[in-house]
Amino acid sequence: MTAYRPKKTIGDFLANKANISRNQGVLVDAVSQYRTRFPSVGKWGAIGLCWGGKVTALASGDETPFTASGQVHPGLIDPADAGALTIPHIVLASKDEPVDAVAAYADIIAKNGKGGHVETYSTMWHGWMGARADLAAEAGRAEYIRGYAQLADFFEKHLV
Repeated sequence: MTAYRPKKTIGDFLANKANISRNQGVLVDAVSQYRTRFPSVGKWGAIGLCWGGKVTALASGDETPFTASGQVHPGLIDPADAGALTIPHIVLASKDEPVDAVAAYADIIAKNGKGGHVETYSTMWHGWMGARADLAAEAGRAEYIRGYAQLADFFEKHLV
């Protein structure tokens, strides 16, 4: 029996199934297929949580199929990605994301003329709007609801 090695397992997962470049292509290809299946939809948006936020941000540059995009408690946030955005983009960060990277992202989005919003939920932990949501706690539930309402407002503004 092989010993369980968490670092190797996670590394293998990120290098293969969760590979950012691979999944960026999967995301963009999905829109092509959906356009065929749903021809009446004129505008598409994307949102990613954690590492999916990185995938979404990278798919929001030149030749993006999206009209607006965003990321929540973004994993691997890099201000260089913000510089490549060509559409409105929203970032809802947690207290656990790197403060300097989030601030740089916000500065770039504020100046790029594409539109967008960056906000840090200072009492929320990484994953509060995903698998680590604590809907039993009043504060966790309230911020979860506020975050999804904020996303809905953003996408309504840019997609409707």
